[in-house]
Amino acid sequence: MAMIDVAFLEWLAPHTESFQLRSNPQHDSHTTVARHILHRDRVGEPLQFCNSHSRRAAIEGESLWELSVRHLDGSATHFGAPSLEQCLAFARARLAPTALRAIAA
Repeated sequence: MAMIDVAFLEWLAPHTESFQLRSNPQHDSHTTVARHILHRDRVGEPLQFCNSHSRRAAIEGESLWELSVRHLDGSATHFGAPSLEQCLAFARARLAPTALRAIAA
């Protein structure tokens, strides 16, 4: 069983305006992962995946984790992955300072 990246979430809270972590948000709209991703693109809130394999795995497995971050400057970034661990690892790699990234290793 994988561990939740608590250190990253604790770092994220005071360094962002807000963040939201969601599991299978496509179920809220009674749609598929593929359609949910397309909808996010259309409304200007595209999900970033670490690579095309991760995106494909989410679509094929109908499993999606999203981490939406509102930054202190008001901009937003939306991360997606087929698992919680992958979603948090990708967000950490993109957002966290080098010192915090080393903790996860």
